[in-house]
Amino acid sequence: DPTWTFEITPQDLTLTTEGGARQVQVPTRSPLDNGSKMTFRSVLGTQEMVAVIDRVRCFDAPTGETLPAAVSVTFDRKWYYGCGRFIAYR
Repeated sequence: DPTWTFEITPQDLTLTTEGGARQVQVPTRSPLDNGSKMTFRSVLGTQEMVAVIDRVRCFDAPTGETLPAAVSVTFDRKWYYGCGRFIAYR
């Protein structure tokens, strides 16, 4: 169970931290996408959230799984890094 999660929907970028105790949502903006990496930037008040999704295989040690993306999120002077997967929303 990660201590943080990050979710992208057509409407919001959602960062959940502290094991679910804190959740921050910012509006989804069109990402910069160079094919191998997507970068999302959005603002909440005076704080910027930057999320980078690298389309590279990432080994998640706690689960032993290899996932299709490496994810880093910066918000409120904190940096979060981990592995992720792509989920299609309808």
